[in-house]
Amino acid sequence: MSERDIIELQISYFKNEYIHGMVYASLSEKEKDGKAKFLLKRLAKKEIEHTGMWRAKLRKKGIMPKEPGNAFLSVWFFYIIRKIFGVSFMINILELDEDRIVNRYKALLEAKSLGRSERNSLKKLLITENRYESMIIAKIRQNEHTLKYTRSMILGLNDGIVEVLAAVSGFAALAAAPGIVVIGGIVVGISGTLSMTGGAYLAAKSHTIVSSDSGDKTKESEPLVEAYYTGVLYIIGALVPILPFLAGFGSYIGILFAIILATVVLSIASAVISVIGGTSIKRGAIEMVLISLIASLSTTFLGTIAHIYFNIII
Repeated sequence: MSERDIIELQISYFKNEYIHGMVYASLSEKEKDGKAKFLLKRLAKKEIEHTGMWRAKLRKKGIMPKEPGNAFLSVWFFYIIRKIFGVSFMINILELDEDRIVNRYKALLEAKSLGRSERNSLKKLLITENRYESMIIAKIRQNEHTLKYTRSMILGLNDGIVEVLAAVSGFAALAAAPGIVVIGGIVVGISGTLSMTGGAYLAAKSHTIVSSDSGDKTKESEPLVEAYYTGVLYIIGALVPILPFLAGFGSYIGILFAIILATVVLSIASAVISVIGGTSIKRGAIEMVLISLIASLSTTFLGTIAHIYFNIII
């Protein structure tokens, strides 16, 4: 790795730490939860220290790094993410970027042209990233309640899309008029919502956590809240594949548009699930979209067979 490559990496580290510091500092000012506010301030302080370290290193080489002008956009983006999904989810996204940077730190450590002092300071920085920040983030997640409901919301959305997409695809393949497909989809959506809501309520009600210290049993989530989020997002998901038929598209054109809409929304949903679980976003999106496509194509095929060979028309 050449000296120029090392300098470019260090500039990118400086910009990354600067943006993360601004995000944490800004969000700590807007945070209402006292404990999360305190922990976000600690994270901001550590990121600002890292920014200063990289600035000092670059200045020694005669380089005056410029603060990224688009940092305010990142602040607003993560503020919106925090409002929608909660502080833990927002930190999960920042951690994905942090992991990428840590891997580049490790690549820099392997550079033969790196001096001993720089190598030692970089190793110290990696230890801080892995221990200090992980400890603070774990504390934030312990006090975050939105994240567990986010998972239920996304799963409700996913089930609504997949089940109703399969239903409307089968209806549309039977040469049904768009209005009939809409009615059929709504009926399936309502019945599915009732089923999912009831299931979510019972599952949350029966799921308890035993405290290792006191032995007391506590609920992992509020059953009514769990049922509410699951049901609301299920019906929202159910509306996605219905929209093309509501717009007047019928038969296979309607199915095509329904699949496209479902693919877009499911890709976003899978990205959210992947961020929560710390898994591959690309793999999660492919798996979720494939499931919906298989369900849709299967019912389309069955509907087509029924229409052609049994002359069933609705």
